[in-house]
Amino acid sequence: MPSIAVIGAGPVGLEAARQAIEQGWSVTVFEQGEIADSVRRWGYVKLFSPWRLNVTPGGTTAVDFAVPLEECESGDEFVLGYLEPLARWVSARADLLTQTQVGSVSRGDWLKADRIGKRSDQPFRLLVETAGREAIHTADVVLDCSGVFRTPTAAGAGGIRCPGELANADLIEYGVPAREKFESIAQKKRILVLGSGYSAATMVVGLSLLFKNQTGEILWSTRSRRPDGPLASIPNDSLSARDQLTSKANQLVSDPASPVHWRPETVVDSMERDGDSLRVNLRNLETENVQGIVVDHVLACTGFRPDRELTRELQIHECYATEGPIKLAAELIGQAGGDCTQVTTSGAGVLVNPEGNYFILGSKSYGRSSRFLLQNGYAQVSAVIDLLASRISGADVDVQGDSACVR
Repeated sequence: MPSIAVIGAGPVGLEAARQAIEQGWSVTVFEQGEIADSVRRWGYVKLFSPWRLNVTPGGTTAVDFAVPLEECESGDEFVLGYLEPLARWVSARADLLTQTQVGSVSRGDWLKADRIGKRSDQPFRLLVETAGREAIHTADVVLDCSGVFRTPTAAGAGGIRCPGELANADLIEYGVPAREKFESIAQKKRILVLGSGYSAATMVVGLSLLFKNQTGEILWSTRSRRPDGPLASIPNDSLSARDQLTSKANQLVSDPASPVHWRPETVVDSMERDGDSLRVNLRNLETENVQGIVVDHVLACTGFRPDRELTRELQIHECYATEGPIKLAAELIGQAGGDCTQVTTSGAGVLVNPEGNYFILGSKSYGRSSRFLLQNGYAQVSAVIDLLASRISGADVDVQGDSACVR
């Protein structure tokens, strides 16, 4: 019976654990925070996708969960209604370790450059830390469902920190902040939101609603410029909540009475303290003119990227543009620009890499792409578990990928 290490107890990690348990395998789940830690952080936000796209038939059967008819739920409702019961089901049948961080993974005693493509005779070594104490855990298979939420992209131009960004981190929030933090930021008078995606739009719309009864200003900086507003509309959008957010966000920047002021085609060159506030120097990408604006807080919804430190000692073939598994990245790039609900992939084959039995699943597998949907992550889990089961039943536990060393 193989031993399976699952990194991350979010939706995809819990589903991976469930399916591995049902195969009769020995499973250990490592979660550096609490169950569904990232979902809890933005728990007050409504999901775009309906319930049926956020659960699996096997998961609902395991926890006896009746899928509601409502089209959308908040992150909190998702956690309480489905993810926590699923975590209890997993923990009754396997080791589910919270507040336990996996710092790095190696292939046994081999160094990264050792035995290219011929490393399956040693198990994985995972360096784990719980309450300040370190230990080594070994596993035959690793399913990396650690996500990207803890590694946001910097606020500065070009995706790197700008001068002054680190020194003024107390006035910058990355991604969607927790409810208490968001409400605190909303009490400030002048807020800069960075980013042209749905997270940025969610923040802008949410702030505008809280600004109704107070004097304040929301500056919205995006790298792009579109004739209809910061967000591109999707014709006949199948996700009505996403379509409503797009319309509302674009309407806010065109309404003279709105507290939202759009700064298209701008990037952050530098930041510097200005009393209790922050002076942010925005550079226009078309004119190269730099304008300094003073704000009370910055919400940097500039995206996320995979944590590559975890696999630094493994032979992972990743895309140089997205940092996702190369074969999957190629498929996603081939479908660039499309609606995320229409993204399709070819199953387990695009998830196999030179480090046999190490699979990157879920949002981390999409690298820097924001087009990930939970249903795609669940499909990845099923494909990989089926592949492993077929190999194990044939007495060949190693799932080996392309062993070529590409330079």
